[in-house]
Amino acid sequence: MEHTWYYGGKTYPFDISESESMARMCSGLNTLREEIGALGGDSASDNLRGQCLIIRRFFDTVLGEGTGEAVCGEAFSADAHTTAYMEFILFVSAQVSAFREKVAAVEEKYMNRAAELTQAYGV
Repeated sequence: MEHTWYYGGKTYPFDISESESMARMCSGLNTLREEIGALGGDSASDNLRGQCLIIRRFFDTVLGEGTGEAVCGEAFSADAHTTAYMEFILFVSAQVSAFREKVAAVEEKYMNRAAELTQAYGV
């Protein structure tokens, strides 16, 4: 399982199986959902800038202060911001899948052993 996100020639450590990383991810996603739902600027330009700021705050929350601009760039390009966000979500999804597979393998190994012990010893 990869614990480093590579983006824009830089590296960002992140491990979804580590409790602090998970807490930051949940916080970032909850805030993102709330802010996107409340978005409503006076113009299309205001909305695009607002979307970009929301994504930057997500990265700042999840990966550390200043990461949003480092990842997305200085310009308020909705395309650049959305692309970065989607790439990160794909990275996290791959981590989640790998972790689930690992847990399933451990459960299968030890659940079978527990069943054998129960059967052998009537426990």
